[in-house]
Amino acid sequence: MRAPGTHQTRSEQGYHLLFFYANSAWVKCSAVGFLLFGGGVVFYLLWQRLSEDASPDSVAGYILAFAGMGFLLLAAFRYSMVRRARKRAIGQLNASLNWHMCFGLVGLALLFLHSFGNFNPRSGTYALYGMIAMVISGSVGKILDRILPRLITQEVHQTLTSSGEDKVERISRKLQAVSEQKKGSSKLQLSLAGILYGRDQSQPGLAGTQRRDASMVGLSIPPSWDLAYISLEETPQELKQREITLATNPTSGNETQKQMLEIKNVQHSLHKEQFYRYTLRYWRLIHKLLALVTLGLTIWHLVYALQLLIPVWLKH
Repeated sequence: MRAPGTHQTRSEQGYHLLFFYANSAWVKCSAVGFLLFGGGVVFYLLWQRLSEDASPDSVAGYILAFAGMGFLLLAAFRYSMVRRARKRAIGQLNASLNWHMCFGLVGLALLFLHSFGNFNPRSGTYALYGMIAMVISGSVGKILDRILPRLITQEVHQTLTSSGEDKVERISRKLQAVSEQKKGSSKLQLSLAGILYGRDQSQPGLAGTQRRDASMVGLSIPPSWDLAYISLEETPQELKQREITLATNPTSGNETQKQMLEIKNVQHSLHKEQFYRYTLRYWRLIHKLLALVTLGLTIWHLVYALQLLIPVWLKH
């Protein structure tokens, strides 16, 4: 039997870092992706079996090329439209990201079949390399997009108390209270006149020659009456009072060190959280740059192919 307050649900404990749940949207995207890829493979094998013209510039090659480019464009524009939409349902962006990956992988597979095994050092090969790099970066980005938010959540929990309060603010209040308490116990309430004439300001009612003479014991008159020559360093009385304070309250120093160590831990968690956020942001930027490079290589390949094919079409 658990003690009251010790039971924790799964939502309180959190999921494992590599936890994966195949929801209905993910299953649907995977099924559609495998069907499309399977259809492309069947078409590729049937064309190789029934036709002697198995090349990228054949009818089958054009069909696979247009289909692959269509899926890649669909992956890019559909996800961009959903992401920029002002009104979208809960979970729609995640579902759109699944379709984005599905169409991207299917498009790459169909373009790979479009080559028919011809990987000569031409423009089409470079465009294919760019698409492979783009898809790989997108797959890695999907993994980071799943793992890093969980790591960010863990670091955020390190900066908050169990009640949701900011730890730094709470520790600052504690340190301020400890500092005020230490000031109250260690502050010497002796003014310059008290040092010179033995007057204790903490007891203003005391007066008389006898008390002045008693308070002068152990006190030395400064060599100069000019305030500019009074040292700003701690006096022997202040040092002695600090030793008395530490002797009477030895836990105050340890408590302050613990609070400072906790602040350092919170700062470390904040730095890690910032690093995770920048990693996500810059990886998405890298993926977009690779997409632009791939688009340029694809346009170069299309121009190169049209320069070779247009004269042939004109002859026919």
